[in-house]
Amino acid sequence: MDRVKIIATLKWVHDLLQSNGLTEPLEDVDDCIVMLKMEQRASVEQEPVAWMMPEYGDVLPASQADGTGIYNIPLYTSPPRKEWVGLTQDEIEEIYRRNTRDNGMCSGLRIALEVQLKLKEKNNAV
Repeated sequence: MDRVKIIATLKWVHDLLQSNGLTEPLEDVDDCIVMLKMEQRASVEQEPVAWMMPEYGDVLPASQADGTGIYNIPLYTSPPRKEWVGLTQDEIEEIYRRNTRDNGMCSGLRIALEVQLKLKEKNNAV
């Protein structure tokens, strides 16, 4: 699941909270949406800064090699980013069920925090 789907899911949570008259936790969900949109804009595909020849370990800057010749091992300034893993519909529904009381009221803050924790677990950040 990519960030676009996560944002759509959070918008669904936002609408659900709003339809139940829970206005206070909406700010927390809105903050999560804004944060994800900012991260989405910042996540640009990394380009190699140089290419290395495997036989001798020689290195050429990316401006002088494109990875198609004998210089074919890409070198980065930081490790390539791992693909984002989102929540399944079942996980979202389970989080909602755990945080909804018998009277139908739910805590937006608790839902947002649990979504955040679950996403960190799935993406090896915890």
